[in-house]
Amino acid sequence: MRYLTGYSSQAFERLLGVVVPVNGEEPVLIVPELEVEKAMNLSSFKDIRSYSDAESPARLLGRVLDELKLARGMFGIEGFLPFRYYEILRKIAPYLEIHEVSDVFRKLRLIKLEGEIDLMKRAAKIAIKGIKAGTETVRIGISELSVAFEIEREIRESGGESVPFCTVLSGKNSALPHGSTSNKEIGWGDAVVMDIGATFDGYYADVTRTFLVGEASQDQREVYDAVLTAQKSAVGSIRPRVKTCDVDAIARRIIAEAGYGKFFTHRTGHGLGLEVHEDPYISQGDETTLEPGMTFTVEPGIYLPNRFG
Repeated sequence: MRYLTGYSSQAFERLLGVVVPVNGEEPVLIVPELEVEKAMNLSSFKDIRSYSDAESPARLLGRVLDELKLARGMFGIEGFLPFRYYEILRKIAPYLEIHEVSDVFRKLRLIKLEGEIDLMKRAAKIAIKGIKAGTETVRIGISELSVAFEIEREIRESGGESVPFCTVLSGKNSALPHGSTSNKEIGWGDAVVMDIGATFDGYYADVTRTFLVGEASQDQREVYDAVLTAQKSAVGSIRPRVKTCDVDAIARRIIAEAGYGKFFTHRTGHGLGLEVHEDPYISQGDETTLEPGMTFTVEPGIYLPNRFG
């Protein structure tokens, strides 16, 4: 929706969609009545149709398909479409041939335009401001939640559109790649992982940083250096025509050679854009060939259970 129209919203249980005919007719944006003004302000679409909470969105969708002569033929839907809306489509247009065409959008969004990259750079700068505020807040005895609140406040005040995730994990918690920020107090010698997301005009940044409080142990230094070497080497290998699985293999090999292979439990990275996880994926078995304009993370990790990560 945002990619095609410039407008998106959390419509929750209400139908929200855009019908794009391939026959040259004007596309139609269908929104709940309470979203009309927002859609008009944000979207360049001329034909915006709405329905009230007392009306059936199915009836409106049916009228649109009839007007556009789309009640028969092939209709492509995005894979994220909730099943209940798929059922509505089936009932109002039983002669439609419905196909899942997410790959069309995936290919369109895989290569970012210059303006999209600029928005992601803005988001990244804002996320890093948040992390800086978080590190300045860290002290012995402060809770993970308190640090996370400070990071989120800074991101919001710096112009971040949203903070989709703000994870602060310390000590044993830092060994959980997708752990939950808690009231745990940060202690001397803790590893502290900050995994921060921020959006600007819909586009994501995803920045992770690891800090050591006070004096780092020999083990912590060894693990940190292995991850840093893996990341730098993987980044250094990135160029057009390289396969994503080969970038992953470089990071994975360095960590394995350091003796921590079984503790690197996730892919090396993932694409970023209008979603925090999208193509291309920097992972084993993914043979996507890198091209200019692709945007993605490179974030290898080592996680030692009940110790640190």
